[in-house]
Amino acid sequence: MNPRLQYHQLGLALVAISIVIIIAVNRSRLPATLLYVERPSEEETALTSHDASGSNEAPINLAALKLFAGRLDDLLRNHCDRYWEEALDQNPTLKGLQKLSSELGKPAVQRVADAAVQIPYLRYQPFRISLVDGRLYCHPLVKCHPHNYWKLSRSPSYPHLVLRRFAEAIDYAISQGIHLPNANLTIQMEDCPRMWRTSASKNAFNLCASKDQDLVATRNRTGGFDLEFASDLPVGGPDGGIPNGLLLSTSSYPAHTWDIPALPYFQYNNDEETWIRTNLTGSADNGMSQEIWKRMWGGKREAVFFVGRMTDESRVRLACEMSVLDPALSDAFYIADGDNPKTPGKNCTGKALELQRKLGCKASHICRAAEMSSAEWQRQLLTHKYHLDLVGFGPWSHRLRLSLLSGAVVFQDQLNFLGSQFYDSPLKRLLLVPFSSARDLQRQVQWFQKNDAVARQIAWVGHRFAWDCLSREGIRQFLVALVRRLGQLQREQNTRRRRRRPSKANEKVEDIRHCDLSHRIPLTPSTTQDFKKAVHSCETRPE
Repeated sequence: MNPRLQYHQLGLALVAISIVIIIAVNRSRLPATLLYVERPSEEETALTSHDASGSNEAPINLAALKLFAGRLDDLLRNHCDRYWEEALDQNPTLKGLQKLSSELGKPAVQRVADAAVQIPYLRYQPFRISLVDGRLYCHPLVKCHPHNYWKLSRSPSYPHLVLRRFAEAIDYAISQGIHLPNANLTIQMEDCPRMWRTSASKNAFNLCASKDQDLVATRNRTGGFDLEFASDLPVGGPDGGIPNGLLLSTSSYPAHTWDIPALPYFQYNNDEETWIRTNLTGSADNGMSQEIWKRMWGGKREAVFFVGRMTDESRVRLACEMSVLDPALSDAFYIADGDNPKTPGKNCTGKALELQRKLGCKASHICRAAEMSSAEWQRQLLTHKYHLDLVGFGPWSHRLRLSLLSGAVVFQDQLNFLGSQFYDSPLKRLLLVPFSSARDLQRQVQWFQKNDAVARQIAWVGHRFAWDCLSREGIRQFLVALVRRLGQLQREQNTRRRRRRPSKANEKVEDIRHCDLSHRIPLTPSTTQDFKKAVHSCETRPE
């Protein structure tokens, strides 16, 4: 070989080695954060990849979860104000109210609030409340009341707790200089929504509508939810896309009812919740770091958790099917307090024995006479990765907020998944996983077991959401956002009405227009006893 060529090649090799050494030295001097800036986290890698089994079917929307997790800090700022605003943007009833005109003598929002007072109710009379010049009032239903007013009883013992939340939210907004336009609304304390607008699924009917004999009669006669009283209301209807009443409820089926899910259940922010917050972090007020969270997650059990009463027979049947299908996965899934003489309607013994004969599960496992202590239930809640949220009295859930707070992947049966509470609609298929059967549930859990980083991310995001948004301050901010939104709708419709020439009113509107709710009682966040008296006065009937 030519000596000159050899020297040339040797020189090139030395130059290449020098470049490598320089790069290595400089790279070692870079901050650690820059070294890994392009490396995705374990959770990000999991959210953009498929599961280990090769299936492309993730139980939730991975891209949406990644986006939501990336926006979480912004959404949770100021007691979750942005999250609440975006949740209200999605509500179909609020969208429908924007379409209403104001031609009939009263602002549209006030008119549909009056209409909601007059529909028949199942057990308890509703409350008509208003915000006027920064003060909250309730209106006794003496001259404007439900069609079946004299068959109804006073609401259960907790309306003052719900109404006090509204009063405190308004008082807080005023103290912060937040302007709240005048607003009108009707609220009800039933377990189920009332403003049905479409034919519901069989399961939804059996859970809620079947409790209402008027609806049962209508369904038997027509095959659907025509709701005879709906024809007496001035606007909207089952097919118009516009609400025929403005009613705030604990829960709603957005596809079937006009109720706005807006009422926090009276047990929110109770001692049980405080205990869980304190045991998670050592403080009821301060959250945990993600590093502590990862260590805590690693110590949780790879099994599902559900211990509750038999408020619906589907619970004990699912427990039976799961125990046969996958005993290890479901050893903490059973019905407790199943033989209590004080609550014979929740006795699961007979049903469990029947399922044992038919399906082969152990009745003694799925139905237990003893009630689980509160301390043990909370311990189990904190030590399981996967929780079940099953149908009960209605399409709302007392336990869902606790499952999210504890940091778990929550699986909802289809009926609960179709229902909504005030906070959970945007979380569907994002943090909440639907399932249709025992085998489907098993498949979903197994997917997360193979993709633990995704499960951990869902649980972490759910924990952070519940910690901030479902705190007393977070719920207060939701009520501020809701009242502000209703007031803005009413103010906009007042402005449009002044610009329009009134049209001839429909004769059916006369009852609504002359619905006299002029008498009002102030609801101010004073002493508990005084507030109870004011609420009681709103429920007083004429002799």
